Amino acid sequence: MGFLDNSNNNVIIDAVLTDEGRRRLARNDGSFSIVKFALADDEVDYSLITQYGAAVGREKIEKNTPIFEANTHAMNGLKSLLISSGVLTDNIGYLVNTGTSNVVLDVVSKTQESISIEQQTSSGYTIPADLTNQSYIVKLDNRLLTILGRSPRSVSSKQQAQYFINRDSIINSFNGSQLNFLLGVKSNITSATFNTYGTTSTSGIIRTFVTITGKESGQSLTIEVQIKKTAI
Repeated sequence: MGFLDNSNNNVIIDAVLTDEGRRRLARNDGSFSIVKFALADDEVDYSLITQYGAAVGREKIEKNTPIFEANTHAMNGLKSLLISSGVLTDNIGYLVNTGTSNVVLDVVSKTQESISIEQQTSSGYTIPADLTNQSYIVKLDNRLLTILGRSPRSVSSKQQAQYFINRDSIINSFNGSQLNFLLGVKSNITSATFNTYGTTSTSGIIRTFVTITGKESGQSLTIEVQIKKTAI
């Protein structure tokens, strides 16, 4: 869903189904039902507030911000989700990679790595209970990686897989949740895959990325993964 040009003082909303929405609608079995929606402000540059002050910055945002049109690609439609909370706070926290900082795998011997994520915030703050992540959305390239022991919720036409994973049972001192999963290299990667997706045709290294997003908080973290052709 996107807002179209409102220069004539009329607010026009353009609503489209994503690729996943059309797939579900195509079942034609009566199961398709829209029960929730999300909002985002990907196009807003909030640095204008810092640069020009609250009053002028807000005016510049309202008058000069280009509004994105509706995007049918479910994986790219919403990046910066708007959230709501019953608690007024100026620090909702962030996601931290508490596991291996540099994830390097290969297709010979080291084909998997444990990924550990934790929801934290600054000292002296506590994450509101309604923003404690109960589940996480993990997005990765389905041609290269997989989450061992799990099946993706959906795979887009561009082979971007989306997994939904419930949090671990432990809640930390920030009232944040934790997430652990086992990331694995796809077994069907060949020399041709490296020629196609490698950093160079002869480097034998593929760089790809895994994005983890908290479903309740909207907090997001992207981890770079390197896949090598030979054993590490």
